[in-house]
Amino acid sequence: MPHDRRNILSSLPPTGPITKRICITIIATSVLGSVLGRKTGLSLSLIDYRLQGILDLEIWRLVTYPFVESTPFGLMLGTLIFWLFGRWFESAHGSKDFLRFFFLSAIGAGIIAIPLSYILNFLMLFEDMGIAQGPDVVVDAMLVALAINAPNANVLLGFVIPIRARTIVYIAIAIELLGALMTGASTLSISLGGMAMGYLLTTGNWRPERLRNLLAHLL
Repeated sequence: MPHDRRNILSSLPPTGPITKRICITIIATSVLGSVLGRKTGLSLSLIDYRLQGILDLEIWRLVTYPFVESTPFGLMLGTLIFWLFGRWFESAHGSKDFLRFFFLSAIGAGIIAIPLSYILNFLMLFEDMGIAQGPDVVVDAMLVALAINAPNANVLLGFVIPIRARTIVYIAIAIELLGALMTGASTLSISLGGMAMGYLLTTGNWRPERLRNLLAHLL
């Protein structure tokens, strides 16, 4: 759909069952986890993404972190943005493919972020924290998928300003870099991991034969 200039978030389809269930799970896990945490002393940090935790073989974090938000603002904003993009993606690709995309994006991003975090800490002027919560990583993957499938489609930035999907990807990276340089800390590795998974899952370039062809073309 190279010439599609629709405003993706201005005319949305009905909420699909997977999008609805994921949103409910995020809210339930975050709220109940916070309440139970105060009673039991068990923190939501036990199930969010932490690079050191993954290295300590706490593998469940790769699956659980998209369902965790530890602040009310993060919960409301993260769930709202995921709901807006999720209903579009599920309508376009079907519930089964959307569910697969969700988990593969989250898990793959968490794995890719491990070497990326070390590379960024070595090369950049800030510290990559290797921590993540919520479905933002999957939204990053969906943005890249949208930019590939419909690069001229518009996303309403702030629900008001129409900006092309591929431009939103560049803006997201720029905001992440600016925040990192100003604060000295970043979650850039997991964000880039999500974008990389969006590219790989959309193009199919993760397949060995595709990789061989791509490398042959580049060389």
